[in-house]
Formats: sequence, C-alpha cells, structure tokens
Amino acid sequence: MNEGALQRDNRIVEEAARWLEKIERTISRDEAQALRVWLKGPGHRDTIIDRCKRWHGPEILAVLGELIPVEKLADRVEKHYGRMVLGIFLGLAGITMMTLVLAISHRMPWSDNLGNPLRAKADISAPVGARKVLPLPDGGSIVLNSGSRVLIDYDPRSRDIALLRGEIAIDAKHDAERPFRVVAGPRSFEVLPGDAKFHLRKVTQERLELTVLQGQLEVAGSRMPHPVPPALLRARVSEGPYVFNANEAGTLGTGWQTVWMPSTQELERRTAWQSGRIVLDREPLEDALLEVERYTTSRFVFAEEDLRSVRMSGVIKAGDITELTRYLRSELGIGARGTPEGTIVLTRLPLPPSTDCPANYSCRRLGNAIPIRFFYGPAETQ
Repeated sequence: MNEGALQRDNRIVEEAARWLEKIERTISRDEAQALRVWLKGPGHRDTIIDRCKRWHGPEILAVLGELIPVEKLADRVEKHYGRMVLGIFLGLAGITMMTLVLAISHRMPWSDNLGNPLRAKADISAPVGARKVLPLPDGGSIVLNSGSRVLIDYDPRSRDIALLRGEIAIDAKHDAERPFRVVAGPRSFEVLPGDAKFHLRKVTQERLELTVLQGQLEVAGSRMPHPVPPALLRARVSEGPYVFNANEAGTLGTGWQTVWMPSTQELERRTAWQSGRIVLDREPLEDALLEVERYTTSRFVFAEEDLRSVRMSGVIKAGDITELTRYLRSELGIGARGTPEGTIVLTRLPLPPSTDCPANYSCRRLGNAIPIRFFYGPAETQ
C-alpha cells in the first residue's frame, strides 16, 4: 500500500471514530443527514461498522443500522456471489480444522498458567456520583470515576481498554504474551514491560490528562496531527510518540503533549477522587464548581459575574452539595438558591450593617480574594 492510500485509510478511520462519538452523545437531525452523505464514500460504511463492533455497544450499532441503507437481498447475492461461494468454502474448511484441533487437544486456551481467564468482553459504566472498582481477569484492576464508561476486550493475544468518557485509574499487570493497550479520544497508549499504575481522564473529545504513578506508558502519535493550541505555544510541547515514566504527568491533544513532574500537592489533587474527595488550591470559584458538577446532577449558575473569580482552596467531599452551599454562605458570603429545574443560583449576600467587618466574615475575603483553607466531611477510604 502506497503512502497516499495509507493516509486516506487513516483519515477514514479517524472520521469514523468522530462520527461514533457523536452518535454516542445523541446525534442531531442535521448531523444524521451529514453522516448519511459521509457513508456513501468508498470504504466509509465498512470502516465505521468494523470500529463500532470493536469499541462500542450494541445500542450504538443499532442507531448506526438505522442510518445505513440496506441493499436488497437479490442485489447483494448478485453483487457478491463469488465472495459468498468462497466464504462458504472457507467456512466449511475452518469448521473441519477446528474439529480436528479439538479432537487432538480436547481443550481451548481459556486461561493462562495461573488460571486467569484469557478472554473477556465488557461494557462498564459508573453512575454520576459513584465510583466503581472493576477487577480485571489478569489480576489488575480499573477504578471508574463518577459518570465514566469503558469497554474491555481481552483475548489470548492482547488486552484492550477503551475509555469512552470520564476518568479511570488502572493497575495493569505485566504479561509478556499480551500487550496492555488503552485508547482514549485521539490517542492510544501501551504499557511497556512491567506493571504499571496510572490515571487517565478524558476532559474533552480531543484533550486528555495522564498521570503515571508506576511503570512506563508509551503514547503513540496521532494519525491526524492537529496544530498545538495557541495557549500552549509557550509551554514545553512535544509532538508525535512519547514514553511517560513514573511520576510524570501530562496534558495530551491530537498529536501533541505537554509533560512535567507534578508536585506532591498536584498528585494529591489528581488522585483524590479515588477516596471521594475534591482538592482545590486557589481555584477560581467557576472552575471549582465545574469540578463539583462532575459528581452531581445539580448545576450552578452565577447571578453576578464577579463571583466567578473568587478564589477557593480546600478539600471537598465529592457530591455533598448541602455542606458545600453551607460553606459558601458562612465563609464566602455567597447565597445559594435552588430552582425547580435543578440548578443552583449563586448570589452575593448583603454585608452586615456594622462597618467593622469581623475577622472571619466573607466581606474581607471577597474583597481581596484571600484563599481559604477548609475541610468538611471525613475522607472516604477504599
């Protein structure tokens, strides 16, 4: 295959992946019409069906089936008659060979020397506000954060994980015969020889956050590199493949990554969700509440724009909205009002009538945005 054909095939695969992600989040009428046009392209239909079967659940395949025009049976027989005859012949030959293998060995390779299953397929998700711990067939594990979803595909030659949304913590065990691979958004990862522990978050469809705690993780270059975002041009950005070592963290996009050695505080912040906590360090209130919203169906609305920039530091128990709103009122002077739609409207409370502002009152803190260290609720332990 020449280079031009390879680039074309890679482009079709990338476009198919993006269409499947749109279907997963509920495709609009206009997008569905555009997808029908795209499916008419050479090789498009076969590529998207193959990728859907490998990485997506039956519900996505069902939606896709409604969008793909089906040929009449007579037309398909006439068009593919030669292939059908060859397929029948090869199928019969395969059945004969399998029967012979079973007769000789009396067994199939369903487990390794330690008795761990070699084959497994699963579509696992964690509901909003909860975490899920999933033991893997090889002795490793995956922890899913709130609202996350993964696909697992184990066979005798490989171990593949697809992160469809959210965040996971992986404990991968070494197996020289079966590489451990993870796909998320535009990037794919492979654990290098040895055990590995790492956290991976899919922030958007094209941006990932990775934290490697143990071992080495190789990230492949993207098939369709995109320009580096202007906001990151001054950062240390590398393009193409990269090997992450233990105690390294990074932000990854389509074909690029920034890599650094996180501090102890940053490691705590990135991994705190496993114990049900949110760690904040001088975060603008707007960003802090976006993090809180990952663990609840409630949504926050600012009645006054300047409240967005109020700085907040502390440790929050994930999903505990009652304690959070109580703290906003008592320490930051911010009131919270619920609506029938499930949103929480934040407003600035009036100052007390006294001209002297108490040392622990919010008027001083809102005025100069001094960070506040707080903790409420005991930390959950695994």
